Amino acid sequence: MVEQILNQTANVVNAIIKKYGHPAEIRVELARELKNNAKKRAYIDKSNRELESENSKIKSILINDHNFKRVNSRDLKRYRLWVETDKKCLYSGNNIPFVDVYNGKAEIEHILPKSRAFSNAMSNLILAYMDENRVKNQMTAFDYMSTKNDTCLLYTSDAADERSSVDLGGRRIIKKKNHLNRGD
Repeated sequence: MVEQILNQTANVVNAIIKKYGHPAEIRVELARELKNNAKKRAYIDKSNRELESENSKIKSILINDHNFKRVNSRDLKRYRLWVETDKKCLYSGNNIPFVDVYNGKAEIEHILPKSRAFSNAMSNLILAYMDENRVKNQMTAFDYMSTKNDTCLLYTSDAADERSSVDLGGRRIIKKKNHLNRGD
């Protein structure tokens, strides 16, 4: 069914190109997008344009400043998460040098384990050192950090980007409030 719909869409686009030439832009709205009102669709469109612009800037940085030949979506995600976490492993508190972001020492990590939360959303991801992630295993970030004696969990609220903290010592985790879930 999906393949048939994609083929029909391609046929329509090809007919438009044949009759009118190559358009500057083609938008295909999915049924799930059509249920949103105009204001919500405008917000989604604006958010997508901002993300596209940010991706272009990151791509430029990786190519021009770090000699990348090609940049893929995973490279963009790693860079974005690295910057979002102030270039630190939030589990160890150690700085993550740029080279470790791409050499395998630091990896994309699920705050709430994917096997339990079924979420690959950016709000459920951070960049962490591989050895910390291995020790964390299937624990939530809260549970893992609670096992450390000198830790501090710091999160951002959804409504405003205000910081609130649960003081447990020295290190901190910066993420959304809902990621301070216990595993039980």
